[in-house]
Amino acid sequence: MSSDTIHGIESVIGRESFEALCLKYGGLDLHIPQSMDSQSAHYLADTIGLEATKVLIDWGQSSRIYVPRLAEIERSRRRDEVHALRRTGMSVARIAREYRFQSRYTERQVIKMLCCETGVKAPDSNRIIATIPAPNLSHRKQLSPR
Repeated sequence: MSSDTIHGIESVIGRESFEALCLKYGGLDLHIPQSMDSQSAHYLADTIGLEATKVLIDWGQSSRIYVPRLAEIERSRRRDEVHALRRTGMSVARIAREYRFQSRYTERQVIKMLCCETGVKAPDSNRIIATIPAPNLSHRKQLSPR
């Protein structure tokens, strides 16, 4: 499931309800009921709450959605955060240090994550760092050599 779809469902019912949905139905295809009158709507309301169920039914009435596992969502969020940090100009080494404590990311894992998104194949050498697109920082003030 793409991170856009995950963010879409999450934005419809809210983060807390979405995580509750993923805890209970993660890894399954979920049928969204046509109305609140059905028994499946009541099961859904027990999981994510009545208001979130009403909103979800209005959003995806009578359709099927894949509900990702919570671990998939966490990986997707971390991947989005790593890309955002790289776009700000943070080095791969610093990103790895920042995430080492919570995710144990190494520089190689950060490089592979960035390369997968850009379509660049990650070789075994460290030369790949030069090919990872860094943001255009030409607007920043240049430091003069001492």
